[in-house]
Amino acid sequence: MSEAVGPVLRTPRLVLEPISAGDSEELFETVVGQEGVMRWLATRQAGTRADAETMCHNVIAHWSDYGYGQFSVREAAAREFQGRVGLRHRPEHGTDLGSALSPHCHGRGIAREAGTAYLDWAFDRLGLRVTFGFVLSGSAAWIALLRRLGGTEAGTVVSSGHHCLRFRFSRRGFSRRE
Repeated sequence: MSEAVGPVLRTPRLVLEPISAGDSEELFETVVGQEGVMRWLATRQAGTRADAETMCHNVIAHWSDYGYGQFSVREAAAREFQGRVGLRHRPEHGTDLGSALSPHCHGRGIAREAGTAYLDWAFDRLGLRVTFGFVLSGSAAWIALLRRLGGTEAGTVVSSGHHCLRFRFSRRGFSRRE
């Protein structure tokens, strides 16, 4: 499996790099194997190490096909893996932003900092005019985050078999405020 080629994004506390095959074990330990994280994502349940490896493979292929994809999120000083954030091309819904972070990140502003970095990159470097975020209606924390990042509610969609709220992001509405 070849590695994803893409930029490294840096924030005051984080380093975001294209997900690589070498991230699969940390991705499993931090996100895919965590029931409390995965219940808010498409599968709605924790996965296996093989699922994490498949996810890495799919992300690398996505980077190759579209020139953008998911980033690993690492704490800058210690390089500790925090989770993943990034963009995914979904013809039926548009460019979809998503994230999944370790429970120890909750309440620390990590999702906001990572989200700001990748939205800024999407608008300024990729030149996207609009992107969307989908969230299960019961995920109050993620709904609040999408709003803080400047997302506006844009109806509902069925995404991965689940009814989701849809949030729209554009450069004009995007909020960089910390």
